[in-house]
Amino acid sequence: MVTARGDTERFPHIEFREVEGNLEAYLSGSGLAIWEIAWLSRSYGRDAQTIADNHTVVGPELIEEGLQYAAEHADEIDAEVAQHTERPLEELLEMFPGMRVITFEVDEVGGQHS
Repeated sequence: MVTARGDTERFPHIEFREVEGNLEAYLSGSGLAIWEIAWLSRSYGRDAQTIADNHTVVGPELIEEGLQYAAEHADEIDAEVAQHTERPLEELLEMFPGMRVITFEVDEVGGQHS
């Protein structure tokens, strides 16, 4: 694996792996892509401790390193988040032919399922 663009002092736990023909930054030893950490951070107000407590087996210090890397490479990481989370339904159905789509109505007043 390649370390974080030669910046091992600032990002000692960031490495790269090839995914679908592209290099993807990830936290060494965790399997977590940096885009995944950045994506989760949107729901948790960038709170590394909460992300670590709820979604990972690594400590908040490594999550924080990943968030800092993501902030410094925002264009690259934002593009990866979009690539992985904004796929149209048709593309997902092609990728996962056994996937079932379930729809339901939401009562707009009370937010209840009907």
